[in-house]
Amino acid sequence: MNKKKIAFILLFAVLLLISLYFLTSRYSSSGVLPKTEQLVEDINVLFPEVEAEEIQDIIFLDNRHVVVPFISEDNQYGVSYWAWENFNWKVLNIRSKGDPELWMLDKKDPSTYHIVWNIHPDDEMKGINFYLTKDRQYRILNGVTHQYGPKVFLEEKVDLEGKTYGVKKFTRQWSTTISEIQQSNLPEQHSLFFGNFSHNLFLYQWVPVMKNGPRQGLPISVNGSDYSTGQVDTEFVNLTSQEEIDRYKMK
Repeated sequence: MNKKKIAFILLFAVLLLISLYFLTSRYSSSGVLPKTEQLVEDINVLFPEVEAEEIQDIIFLDNRHVVVPFISEDNQYGVSYWAWENFNWKVLNIRSKGDPELWMLDKKDPSTYHIVWNIHPDDEMKGINFYLTKDRQYRILNGVTHQYGPKVFLEEKVDLEGKTYGVKKFTRQWSTTISEIQQSNLPEQHSLFFGNFSHNLFLYQWVPVMKNGPRQGLPISVNGSDYSTGQVDTEFVNLTSQEEIDRYKMK
């Protein structure tokens, strides 16, 4: 066997081992999540300003993604996102605030979308109403094809009594609606300037339901900061009022 063949076989073996490593690390079963003390330490090492002190819960979205709500030393209610990567649990995103945010485990698959929150008790909310909306659309593609997109208005209500934090996975109706509209926009959904056009059609919104009448000013839960490793897909959930929602319904 000549040197070229030996070199080729060695290169192939190395590439095969590397491929097996990444496939195994991606699809292997996750290991045991660290104890709460270690979770607090990992959060504070990555984002010292947050000063996490108490882990409230550990919420598994699947066997490789976890939400860990926490309380900081200065009584802020935050959230951290964790994923099993390269045979280790890794914190991907830390928020020192708890207003609702959308975590897309797989951006291409709306059935993996989860809304995550940790509302400060001083906001005195008894619930949250979530909304998925989209305006009617009409456009002409290539000067020939006429395309109409219907208005979308979907609502989900969450009870906050007894627990400040939570996770709401998209219902089948929400995820199916998004998928169907994305599919109908496939020929034109990618744009050099606007990215994924069909994804940008949707607006995710939330309305706080207060214990003692209408909300005055912004909730405490929207105040804070974020740290992200850049390896997580999130989407802003817009704070709105019931009056704005009612006006939208009448359009």
